[in-house]
Amino acid sequence: MAQGTVRYPVPPALRAAGATGLLVFAWCALEGVNAAMGYWHMAVQAAPDVQNWFSLIGVGAKQDAAAAFNSQAFWLPMPIDGALTVTLVTPVGDGFSSPRNKGQVEIHGYQVVHD
Repeated sequence: MAQGTVRYPVPPALRAAGATGLLVFAWCALEGVNAAMGYWHMAVQAAPDVQNWFSLIGVGAKQDAAAAFNSQAFWLPMPIDGALTVTLVTPVGDGFSSPRNKGQVEIHGYQVVHD
């Protein structure tokens, strides 16, 4: 879990005609020695000059036996560029570096608004 940004295309099946939003679920399990704190931003480009996002916070520890878990689901607008961008930031350290860490970002569905 290194710092940086990864861009994921939204699968075409989830970009149905009339879809206005995505249900995004993210989770992380930090185990072992990790940076003290960090966060992921899950973001979409909602309009040319508008980004919409939510964050998932992770808290690491200096002890090898430490473990922490966090998860969150959030509705985001359908991205105009067809992508979900995930960025990990750890202000102190170089990421969550324990090889025992796990995590995933999942798109669980889309929303269609009917008149």
